[in-house]
Amino acid sequence: MYDETLKNKTAEEIYDQIINELRKYSKLSTLRGYGKGDIIGGSPKFKNQASLDDFYKSALQNGLEYHNGQQKRGCIPEGLIEGIRALSCLR
Repeated sequence: MYDETLKNKTAEEIYDQIINELRKYSKLSTLRGYGKGDIIGGSPKFKNQASLDDFYKSALQNGLEYHNGQQKRGCIPEGLIEGIRALSCLR
């Protein structure tokens, strides 16, 4: 699908536009059919869905664990490590 209005926009700008116009984008025709979102809105058959915040927290924690378990090929700023550990305490 090509949308001329999205030309020369970054992914972040497109995502911001989708969030700001969520009602419009959730009603567009998708591969599942008109008004049936592929991603936005989800499906009732997936009852154990994680929220977006939980998904990102988990991804950050898994990434930190992966980094710590591997031969360290770079440094992660201590502030970022503290932030990721603080997120795991919020669960």
